[in-house]
Parts: sequence; structure tokens; C-alpha cells
Amino acid sequence: MQKHPMSGVDYCGANAKTKVKRTEFNMGKYAPNVGDDVTILIAIEAAKKD
Repeated sequence: MQKHPMSGVDYCGANAKTKVKRTEFNMGKYAPNVGDDVTILIAIEAAKKD
């Protein structure tokens, strides 16, 4: 944790990335003509609340 440069409160953040296959979730219609891999990007920032 570190202090946020604008608000001065403690905060932390993270980034995550993963790939899933549409066909593994029964969403593979038109595969392989439509790509099977889906990339999921997650960005989060959390601030400490007093």
C-alpha cells in the first residue's frame, strides 16, 4: 500500500489478464470461423476508507 498522490489516502491496485475458450462454456457457435480465444482484462484500484 502507498498514499494516493492526489487524495493522500492509502490505496492499492492490480491488473490481471487471462484467456478462456468460448467452446469450454458452450458458446462456440461458428467456431472455428469466429475466434475461440477470448482475452479478459481486469484493472482494479481500491482506497482505504476511514
